[in-house]
Amino acid sequence: MEKKQEAETEIDNMIYSWTNTSSFNHRNAILAEKERREEFQKEQYRLLLEKNKATQLRRQNRANAREKLRISNLQDVIIGEIVSSADKTEWSPKIPVLDIRDYPSAQKVSQGYYSDPQ
Repeated sequence: MEKKQEAETEIDNMIYSWTNTSSFNHRNAILAEKERREEFQKEQYRLLLEKNKATQLRRQNRANAREKLRISNLQDVIIGEIVSSADKTEWSPKIPVLDIRDYPSAQKVSQGYYSDPQ
C-alpha cells in the first residue's frame, strides 16, 4: 500500500511539475508575444514620425526655394524698373564728391573737404 501511495505521490508531483512548467512557459510565450507586438507598434510609430519629419523638411525646402525665386524676381524688377531708368549722370564720376576725410592738399569747403574727381 505504501508503494502505491508513493507512486501516486510521485506521479502527482510529476504532473504538477509538468503543468507548472507548461503554464510557466505558456505565460512567458504570451509575455514575449505582447512585447514583440509593442516593439512592432513602437517601430511603426517611429517610422511614421520620421516620414512626417521628412515631409515637413521637404515642404520647408520647397517654401525656401519659392521665397528665393520671389526675391530674385523682385530684385530683377527693381533693377529693371528703377536702376535702369535712373539718370546716368547720377552714377557719373564727374560729379564732385563731398569727402569728409582730412587730406592736406584738398580745398576747404563749408562742410567737409571738396575732392576734385580728376
